[in-house]
Amino acid sequence: MSQAPLCDDGGGGARTIACFAYPKEEKFRDKNPHFIAAAFFVAEVPDLKTEQSCLQKSPNWMVTGTRTATINGVHFGVFEIGDNWTSGGQWGPIYRIFHGKCYELGLQTAMARGGYDDDAMKKINKQDMQDVDTKLKQALQSFEFVK
Repeated sequence: MSQAPLCDDGGGGARTIACFAYPKEEKFRDKNPHFIAAAFFVAEVPDLKTEQSCLQKSPNWMVTGTRTATINGVHFGVFEIGDNWTSGGQWGPIYRIFHGKCYELGLQTAMARGGYDDDAMKKINKQDMQDVDTKLKQALQSFEFVK
C-alpha cells in the first residue's frame, strides 16, 4: 500500500486494539476514484500519559479541522486528518479521550485516482460514500468503555 495504514492514526503512535474494515464491494470495481478501503479502529496511545498530552494533535497529522463529540455520554476531542498524494488520498476523523490511558477511535477512508479516463468510468457518488460512512459509524456509535 502506498498510503498510511487504515487501522491506526497515521503516525500518531497508536497501538491498535481492534479494527473493522468495510469490505471492498463489487459495486466499486469500475468506479474512479477507486475505493481502496475504509475502516473503524480502536487504539491506545501508550506514549501519551496525561490528559493534556492525549488531547493534543500528533505532530505527524495533517489536521483539516477540530471539534468535540459525545459518544454514549463520553466526550472526545476530534481531529479531522487527511493526506493526498499524486494518485490518491486518505482521510477521516480521529477521536481521542483520556480514560486512565490515552485512547483513540478512528474512521479512515482511502481512495486511489488511477490513470484512467474519468469520463469513461463511473464515479463513486455521494450515496456510495454515505453507505460506507453509515456502516462504519455504527461501530463508532456503539463504542463504550466497560470500566
